[in-house]
Amino acid sequence: MKKNAIISLYILFLAMGNKLIAQAIILPYNDFNNIPIVQAKINGNPQDFIFDTGATQTLINSDKIEGLNIIDSVRIKGLFKQSRFVYIAESPNMKIKNTGLDLKNVLYKDLSNLTRFYCKTQVYGILGNDIMEGYIVEIDSKNKLIKFYKKEKFEKEKLKGYEKFRYWTIPLIKLKINNKKHLLFFDTGFGSGLYLSGNKLLNYAKSHKGIKYYAKGAQALHDRGKTFRGYKMDSINIEMKYKFLSNQTLSAQNVTLNSAGINNMGFQYIKHFHTYIDQTGKRLYVKPYPHIAKNKYSGILKYGFDLDFDFDRHQFYVNARVELNTQLKIGDIVLKVNGHKLPQEKCGLADFKKKYFSQEMKMTILRDGTKKVVAYQVSRKSRNFNPSEN
Repeated sequence: MKKNAIISLYILFLAMGNKLIAQAIILPYNDFNNIPIVQAKINGNPQDFIFDTGATQTLINSDKIEGLNIIDSVRIKGLFKQSRFVYIAESPNMKIKNTGLDLKNVLYKDLSNLTRFYCKTQVYGILGNDIMEGYIVEIDSKNKLIKFYKKEKFEKEKLKGYEKFRYWTIPLIKLKINNKKHLLFFDTGFGSGLYLSGNKLLNYAKSHKGIKYYAKGAQALHDRGKTFRGYKMDSINIEMKYKFLSNQTLSAQNVTLNSAGINNMGFQYIKHFHTYIDQTGKRLYVKPYPHIAKNKYSGILKYGFDLDFDFDRHQFYVNARVELNTQLKIGDIVLKVNGHKLPQEKCGLADFKKKYFSQEMKMTILRDGTKKVVAYQVSRKSRNFNPSEN
């Protein structure tokens, strides 16, 4: 009896061990300005990092972590096609949760230029695709969790019903826009919505009354101050190439057409889908959350519009508008909401929205050089959406 009991305990421990191995490494994230911010440990100290599926390699902020051993340098081309030299350094001791990251080297660059975009968040680096090797990574946007599963222990049944996309280095996704297929980078480190290029779309923009032409000073990791011209989409029907969407369309938000050859899907869109990434096998699996499949307006912003900050003029302007909103236009400069002046810097917008945005607002705007007051009312269809989705 004693021998049988010992054998039974041994089998139980083995089963528990296999279960523990199969369990995911669960990494919560904060959605900050449409960027997932996670914590990773450097030399035992937890620090904030950007989880960036658009980056091939992990990068450490030399402004925060000094003294890494530099072993080489490389020229890297940024999102807006500028190229810069970036150091390669020996990787520090890095862990997510208590699991070590087997990185021999990392990119090493001063990221202090991004401070004005991330406000109070002190970014210590960017976690790239190299940390996902050997794992199936789940992005659970509904619960704001990123989960790492060992590939050999992953239950493939989880992927049933997901649309699959193949890629070479960085995850790619296909969209059908105005009946034409587009291949975009699936880029969680990009806070905006969709950036699209192509002559047909640009020609469409020129003849479409609801699209505003503008010039913008771009800001990305390896691009600083580069100005490019583009068209901000006021509204566009986007037919996602997913089985579960069938012939339904989604209302677009924050879409920019450009001549710089940029095709990117940012986290503002990505977070409306449940995602698995197999970086080792170079496969992306996506499925829209149920509210997306049921209602074309489910992915829109809570108030039917969004604001962006013009760092040169220190003003907020309407940069995204949906079909339900007919009272504002892209490019409108918002001066006051319910009599309260908007902040003079980007970081104050979140708190301002919490205090002064409501279902009905008197908005003082500047449109084409003329000041006017708009009695803005949020559409009833927009009121039922969860504000955390935006």
